[in-house]
Amino acid sequence: PLYHIGGIMCTLAALISGGTVICCDKFDTSKYYEDLKKEPRPTWAYAAPSIYQMLVNNAPEEIEHELRVMRSGAANMPHKLAKELKEKFKTIVLPTYSMTECMPIASPTLGYRLEREGSVGRGCGVDVKVWNKYELKESGYGEIVVKGEHVIDAYEGAEVEKINGYLKTGDLGNIEDGEITLKGRSKDVINKGGEIVSPFEIEEKFMHCNGVKDAVCFVIEDELYMENVGIMIKGEEKYRE
Repeated sequence: PLYHIGGIMCTLAALISGGTVICCDKFDTSKYYEDLKKEPRPTWAYAAPSIYQMLVNNAPEEIEHELRVMRSGAANMPHKLAKELKEKFKTIVLPTYSMTECMPIASPTLGYRLEREGSVGRGCGVDVKVWNKYELKESGYGEIVVKGEHVIDAYEGAEVEKINGYLKTGDLGNIEDGEITLKGRSKDVINKGGEIVSPFEIEEKFMHCNGVKDAVCFVIEDELYMENVGIMIKGEEKYRE
């Protein structure tokens, strides 16, 4: 939506580059596929993963379009969904990374072919590091932190949480050879007897299982471990009784 940073920035980017912006009054999967065939035909699309999931779930057998790129935003796109989207539309799919406080943070290049699961590419105009609660590092695992000209300085009436000038995103991830892979949220974790479990990674594992359409991981109280892992699964239609 246009009140989100992604909607604002992608709209401005298209207009500044001399492109055309096509705005729909509301989202409807069948209308979306019809709009792809109307003039002027869109050449790239930007949407949240939930929108792309609905498009995949309701895709016609043959999709007529001229999309060269489909870019995600608002939330981390599951690797399985990215691959399904690429298979359905036969085009480039870019799982990108940004937040209201810093848009963009990272993006794969146009040559990316979903080779690395969970990858959101390299930093775009910002210095990206990981914070492991002890030190800032160029690579390794920890909380993603960013620093740059388009990183927010302050909220209205509240301070921005930074470490040595780097904004703490609250996202957990890994940086290897400059490439960022997201693993979940720093506060969206399950502490099972001292073992930190990422619900995002659990969900990803189940989403790769045959017959699983959707999966949600959550914390449950446990007398022994204090916190334990719960999982709710929605099966594909042909596996339901």
